[in-house]
Order: sequence, then structure tokens, then C-alpha cells
Amino acid sequence: SVTYVAPKDPAHQPIYDHLKELRFLEKLHEFLSPFQLPRILLVKVEGCDGNPDASYENDMIVVCYEYIDQLWKAIPPETTPAGVTAVDALVGPLFDTCLHEFAHAMFDMLQVPVLGREEDAADQVSAYIMLHLGKIEARRLIGGTAYAYKIEVDALTAPPPLKQFADAHGTPAQRFYNLLCIAYGADAQLFGDMVEEARLPKERADDCKDEYLQVAL
Repeated sequence: SVTYVAPKDPAHQPIYDHLKELRFLEKLHEFLSPFQLPRILLVKVEGCDGNPDASYENDMIVVCYEYIDQLWKAIPPETTPAGVTAVDALVGPLFDTCLHEFAHAMFDMLQVPVLGREEDAADQVSAYIMLHLGKIEARRLIGGTAYAYKIEVDALTAPPPLKQFADAHGTPAQRFYNLLCIAYGADAQLFGDMVEEARLPKERADDCKDEYLQVAL
């Protein structure tokens, strides 16, 4: 089930209007419909009182207008040297976030055992799904998502505080490299230039195929 909640902040009205015009949630519903869940999953977009976030809890995924607004403001004015367009920079991380939260829903509803941190596993599920949407779409979605993580990394003006490493999520830099490693492990030819540009250490890159196979199996 999907719903658009009218925004509390008038500044988010254009986002609300665009999402409804694009039928974003309806398309997400259609994409996820092959997955058989034991209970109704509600997916909604709404204002989160200034918190740019997304979450899953109690059979409900919430994507905040503030998060979408943050992505909107960070899109590149022109296509990047890596080929990331403004659309890729918006749709990639938004779709990735929806799949990430959907992974949490599957872990919960289907009682899927997770070895290791659940946030890392949710990232892996999202990347795995995106990599199976065809080479063109996979390249654009992975590229857009990696761009969003890189923007977060570049925004840091000092080393991250110690408490950031206590978060259940990996740091933006870790999630950036984890995503690229899984993508490179799935298709070294398609994502080789991204890995080279990101300067993924060779010793990590050499193990990326095994990392991808661990997710795939």
C-alpha cells in the first residue's frame, strides 16, 4: 500500500507535486509487487519535522520529504565526468533508499536471519537488486547512489567525530566503497572505470567478486 502525505512545510509542496505527477510510489509498488509478503506493507512519503531520513518500522516504510529535498539540492548542474546526470543523482539514491528500507521489511516480515549488521545487509540487498535491472539502468542507479555518498564524504570539513562510528550504518565513505565493490564484483567491465576513479585499493578490488558472490548466494 502506498500513500502521499501532504507536506507540513510549504517548501516541500513541489516535491509532493512532482512525486505524484511521476506516480513514483505507484511505480515502486508495481516494481515490488512480485515479492510475496505475509502482511500489508505501507510505503509513504511525508514530512519528518526537519529530519532528512527514511525508516522502516511496524510494517511501514517512511521516506521523508526532507531527505528528498537534500538529494534535490545536491544534484550536479551538469553531467559529471563519470557520466552521472542530474536525474541519476536524484533517482539513484532515492531508489536505493527505498530498496534499503524494503530489505529491512523483508528481514522482519519473512524472518530472514542476518549475519552481521542489518544495515550492511540492507545495503547489500539494495545493490543486488539494482544490479539485476539491466546494464544501462544498473550503471545509472549505482552511479547516482555512489555520487550521493561521495557528496556526503566531500562535505566533511574535518575527520568525523568518534560517535559517528557508533552508528548502526557505516560511514558514507564505507558505504561508498562497499557499493562500488559489489558492483565491480558483479561486472568488472561495466564498473571498472568507477572503481579506478574512486581509487579502490587493489587488494580490496581483487576480492570484490567474492564479496558479490557472498551476497548473491
